[in-house]
Amino acid sequence: MRICSIITVLVLLFAFQDVHADTYRFETLEQNGDPSSTIDLIVIGDGYREEEQEAFVDHVDSFFSGIFAQTPYKEYRRFFNLYRLHTVSNESGADYGDTTGGEVDTFLDCTYYSYGIERLLTCDSAKAQSVAAQVAPDVDFVFILVNDSKYGGSGGEIVQTASVHQYSTEIVAHEMAHDLGGLSDEYSSAVTPGTYQAHDHDPNVTFESERDEIPWTLWIEDETPLPTPVNGSFSEYKDVVGLFEGARYSDTPGMYDQPIYRPKYTCKMRELSVPFCSVCAEAMIGGVHERTYLSDLGPDAIEESVSPGESLWLDPQAKSPDPDAISTTWTIDGEEVQNSGALEFVADQYEAGRHTVDVQLYDRTSLMRNSLFSDISRQTIYWTITVEGDTPEIDGDTDEDFSEFPEDSDTSEEMTEQDSSHPGDLDEITEWEWEFSGEDTREDREEGKKSGSSGCRTSEIGLQGLIFIAGLACWFGRRRLRRERNAG
Repeated sequence: MRICSIITVLVLLFAFQDVHADTYRFETLEQNGDPSSTIDLIVIGDGYREEEQEAFVDHVDSFFSGIFAQTPYKEYRRFFNLYRLHTVSNESGADYGDTTGGEVDTFLDCTYYSYGIERLLTCDSAKAQSVAAQVAPDVDFVFILVNDSKYGGSGGEIVQTASVHQYSTEIVAHEMAHDLGGLSDEYSSAVTPGTYQAHDHDPNVTFESERDEIPWTLWIEDETPLPTPVNGSFSEYKDVVGLFEGARYSDTPGMYDQPIYRPKYTCKMRELSVPFCSVCAEAMIGGVHERTYLSDLGPDAIEESVSPGESLWLDPQAKSPDPDAISTTWTIDGEEVQNSGALEFVADQYEAGRHTVDVQLYDRTSLMRNSLFSDISRQTIYWTITVEGDTPEIDGDTDEDFSEFPEDSDTSEEMTEQDSSHPGDLDEITEWEWEFSGEDTREDREEGKKSGSSGCRTSEIGLQGLIFIAGLACWFGRRRLRRERNAG
């Protein structure tokens, strides 16, 4: 009995050790595809008290509206999943370093004046990324939205930070473009010597001045002079792509020993509140395609079967920036059969046995010209279709048409439709309560997503299992004691 008591006490201590762990509310705002083939964006709040959570909701809505009103984010919104994660801080706002305003107690400890720079707003990025990964394991970008109106922000490879200043969306749109498109800053402002090495590897900067050697030459009209002249703060060529001198901190003493050029007079990579230039937008679209598929059906072959008298509808479910941007080419057993939309595979038009069907999708948007992006903007989907049983032998010389059955045929209306479209309304918000009271597994979270249930792993559920285990241990302990006594 003493052993049982000790085991029970230990079980209860273990079960309740995380009862007071933090609980966060996680919301799916838009689910446009499988997370493994879609870019996942999650916004985490900092400096929002419990009574300010509704303000956080409004701020996130405005934030995403601002981001996806801009090209190319606007055109490629269907390639993103959008999430919101509530956290609760004890105080509002952010730290102001050594200046007036002092320090406040917030969840991610965000602070201005990082590294002595007033507007450099940084947070505990490692904590933010860890929390985000627990609710969205495939997360690509984490945005920290800080409940403070002072202008500020910062960017990293995954984590971006911005205040709720009116230009917060501009900061994040610019910072995310660095990672999404591999873009350089285009402003010439000097930085501390030695901070960056001189190079022109990125898509929007170059040392080249010969037309054929310029990375974005396909965007330059023949009549545009190179380098492209600027008269003070004005250029008659300000609205076209050219070769404009000055980019990537080129005013830094000793950084460059030759001119470095940018594609356009101005662009969001040079100053906020202006659009991305065509060259930068193209590179960002290339980054979208590197991280996603044009269809969630993925690269693995799909096995299907169909009986005589039936047909299959094969839908590639292509995501498209506009209805006419995706070209579609279908082949059956190596022969091209169709160049649009979904395909109807009619069993009676083919002999019994296995047939290979594939469709090649290609994003031919006018926002891309560079052939470097042609391979990553394609996707091929494969089906292996087995026509079962006996079908009429197909003779190329026959005049009989098997594409349709007579009206009195019992099978004229039979059809098997293959449709893997995403269920539900994309605008529907799904909420889960996640309690990080122990180590959870990806399977637990995925199961919660599929069922629409809470996905919780709570101490209460764990307690029932642990008490059951304790009971078994006690039972086996009593049996052992009886055997020992009987043997004695």
